Amino acid sequence: MKLVFNWVSSKVRRVEPFLIPFIIFVFLAIVVPALLLTKYSFQAIGSPQLAERLTGNIFGTLGLSFFVSICALLLTLCISFPLAVLIWFACSSKSKKTILLLLTFPLLSNYFVKLIGLKSVFDFFNGSLNSTSGIGYTIIGLTYLALPLVTYNFINTLSSLPKVKNWAVKDLGYTFWGELFFLILPWSKTAFWSSSILFFLPSLFTTFISEFLNHDTGTQMIGEIISQISNMAIGSDESKPFVAFLASFLFTIAILFLVFSSLIVRSIKSVASWVKERTTLNRNKKLRQQNKIDILFPQRLGTGNI
Repeated sequence: MKLVFNWVSSKVRRVEPFLIPFIIFVFLAIVVPALLLTKYSFQAIGSPQLAERLTGNIFGTLGLSFFVSICALLLTLCISFPLAVLIWFACSSKSKKTILLLLTFPLLSNYFVKLIGLKSVFDFFNGSLNSTSGIGYTIIGLTYLALPLVTYNFINTLSSLPKVKNWAVKDLGYTFWGELFFLILPWSKTAFWSSSILFFLPSLFTTFISEFLNHDTGTQMIGEIISQISNMAIGSDESKPFVAFLASFLFTIAILFLVFSSLIVRSIKSVASWVKERTTLNRNKKLRQQNKIDILFPQRLGTGNI
């Protein structure tokens, strides 16, 4: 027992302090909800409507959600990567800054506002209200919302490309296509992975986008089914996993807010101390310069005293 205690204490001592918020987040937002969901998953379902929702073609809906997410992801990557390459190699530095600024504007607006604008455009060209029906509109909506962020990610990745490697590829005699396949694509591999992960999981379980743009009830996504199940289970025993997850998630947000608020306070204090030190250094520098002038020109000192 003593050996086990010593081993655990040695492992705990190796944990860095900055990993503590991450460990708390993983425990509360992943481990606890997973245990609760596993526990309540083996309980009998009392509601016939809920049982019908869970057993009726749920795997077909899940497969459709995977298909829609993969199509939207491929479409987003096929548009954003060539666009980022074109912007980076064909535009001047001033134009790049302007384009990056324009790409950040959609990120500052609400998703609901952007979806309303997109749906209004579709209704205008179709000639009727609520004319969007089918998974194609869901794919277009997902691509439309993620395109600025993914393009911005690729441009940031290309901006970190060393010019030495670019010169080396050109010295080897490669054309633009050789540079694209042997330098740019391998360098952008991390951006492809990060964009795919950040885009695929939210689009797989999306609820609002598919409900707002797709009015066909026969092509619902898995996120809509989960939302309907949670709404039907409110006030019953089936709602416990959702309530447990929501409580754990809100508590995790509160913990992270407290942790990061303390970091913000420390950052403000450090910035204030840095400004104070810089002010003191500038004041001392001016005093030293004034002392040098007084030593070199003592008559000014005498004139000032008179």
